[in-house]
Amino acid sequence: MVAKSNDCSKPENSDAAKRTPNETGVVREFATSTDQIFYRVFSGDKRVGGFLTSVKPSSSRFAQEALALPRSNKANLIQEVLVPAGTNLRRSRAAPIKANKIFPNRRGGAEQFELLDRIPTKSLGKGVPLR
Repeated sequence: MVAKSNDCSKPENSDAAKRTPNETGVVREFATSTDQIFYRVFSGDKRVGGFLTSVKPSSSRFAQEALALPRSNKANLIQEVLVPAGTNLRRSRAAPIKANKIFPNRRGGAEQFELLDRIPTKSLGKGVPLR
């Protein structure tokens, strides 16, 4: 059975270790209790990566803004990611970004999940266009 991504076990560390610059809001680490579907946006041939979201972005532009993506990620492709039960994740909100050489101004705020464990590449679906 595949569960919705909000079906997870109790946090193993609700006061997660040190916050990283791309995180804001409540940060918690947990292990999934069932197989769960998440989404990942990308561009070009970057089919593998460690950051996911539980809600399918409505558009490329929304994903870029809400997930505070770097200029190089046009978010024109989206894939479903099957995260197996027992996988450790770190949940936070994407922090807003001020413009620099890599990032334009981005508002952030979307919920994001970082894979703390490797998952099989076959768990990453084929990228389909996101407009």
